[in-house]
Amino acid sequence: RRLELSKGTVQRMEGQMETANEKYTFFQETKLYLQDLMECMNVKAPEIEELEEDLEEATRKRRKAQRKRRQQALNDTIQDAMQEVAKALGKPVPEESGELDEFGRDPSMQRGR
Repeated sequence: RRLELSKGTVQRMEGQMETANEKYTFFQETKLYLQDLMECMNVKAPEIEELEEDLEEATRKRRKAQRKRRQQALNDTIQDAMQEVAKALGKPVPEESGELDEFGRDPSMQRGR
């Protein structure tokens, strides 16, 4: 009877040992994978940071160009409106008269003149 109990215990322990061995192998492989991943990240991190800086610079340039285009569109709209007002008043178009003050306004369009 003891022998059978001992055999059962040995078989159970062998099964547990196999399970423990599988877990150990899994964790060893996971450890190696994580080490490789960390090494890769250490190599790639400077490249990623450089690309992020390039992206930020490109975004800044794009926004600056958009602001410049919007400002130019606004200036064009103002110039068109000034020309329409000048035509309606029968005065020379500011762009044609060439007489603009330091602020880019047509003196003939001022009140009281």
